[in-house]
Amino acid sequence: MNGSLPFLSIAQDKSRPQIDSAPSQTKSSSKPSKMTPTKKLVLATKLLNITLTASLVLLANDVSPNPGPGLSKPLKVKGLRILHINICSLRNKLTELRLFCDKDRPHVLSLNKTWLDDSFLDSELYLPGYQLLRRDRDRHGGGIAVYIAGNLNPERVDINIDDIEAPWF
Repeated sequence: MNGSLPFLSIAQDKSRPQIDSAPSQTKSSSKPSKMTPTKKLVLATKLLNITLTASLVLLANDVSPNPGPGLSKPLKVKGLRILHINICSLRNKLTELRLFCDKDRPHVLSLNKTWLDDSFLDSELYLPGYQLLRRDRDRHGGGIAVYIAGNLNPERVDINIDDIEAPWF
């Protein structure tokens, strides 16, 4: 390997990496490579494995950016079902929320960061079978809403504390 540096290339059948040597384009006074061909092969194999693994995970099409524990059908148990969601703009997710409530039927659904103001009517935010209680801030942040199943007959309690963003019922 006088005057040449080893490099990694792909064999003709593209199934096995191989180490070749190519003529050096630099002067012979340059420092020789500190990695042996074996180390380069090991690193190339690890990189290939990582790339293939990542590709398979992406092809599985069930990758979640924020995975949590899987649901073990908690919405099918008896008792009062209360759920809380950080919705980050209710107006953009109302269709999904309707589908969720039709399927899973929580008794109380609490939402924060609704990003609503008084320009949105309750009729626009209607969910069949639920009564809506809300306390808006503005379109750029904050706000809360609570959907309560109609059969619970909730009564709103008027407690207005300026520092607390909460509906009381």
